[in-house]
Amino acid sequence: MSRTNFTRSVYTNRMAAREGAYALMWDYEAKGLVCESPGPRNGAGWALTEKGTALIAAAAARPQTNEVNPTGFAGGFKP
Repeated sequence: MSRTNFTRSVYTNRMAAREGAYALMWDYEAKGLVCESPGPRNGAGWALTEKGTALIAAAAARPQTNEVNPTGFAGGFKP
């Protein structure tokens, strides 16, 4: 009985993921990166603002680097 009290159901996992996604989007909305734009069935949805579009364009224009080791050297530093 006690073992089942601490297990998470599929419904609980789905709700937790949905709430996490909403929290992220509300944070982006507060920063002015997205605005609410309901989907075709009037569900939750967001659209990029000009600020969000500019941020993505700037990130895409930057040269790609190795996230873990930006220098590209094995030790993480230039010899």
